[in-house]
Amino acid sequence: MASRDGRRKGPAKEDTVANFDMRGQRVTNQYNAGRDMNVGAVQTPEDLMTVLEQLNEQFTQAKEAGVLSEETAIDAQYQVTKAAQQAKKPDPDKKTMLDHLTRAKTLIEGVTAASGLVTTLAAAIQVVQKLFT
Repeated sequence: MASRDGRRKGPAKEDTVANFDMRGQRVTNQYNAGRDMNVGAVQTPEDLMTVLEQLNEQFTQAKEAGVLSEETAIDAQYQVTKAAQQAKKPDPDKKTMLDHLTRAKTLIEGVTAASGLVTTLAAAIQVVQKLFT
């Protein structure tokens, strides 16, 4: 809102910072999945293999942090491993790789704390679509 002299009225710049009352809230596990992986930089099938290996390590870390159950982590790792095995073949089947990565993504989609892993899997799916014909 403007005053008579045309200057804007309102809170000072330092007053615009949001303050949150965190009393009574507990954070038991905080996990930043996928933070060290750059799927966007993947240019070759070898680069993809590196990212898939890192992704499997992230599933292990998510399990150890209590973000994913052991069963979910193992199932997701299996799917990523199967996609990696397919990528290593002389004539890899794009559909098979996409199916495995999509299954891994579906397994963890409902876990809010693993949203970084979901994002990384979605990016890996896009890379597979781009790299393999």
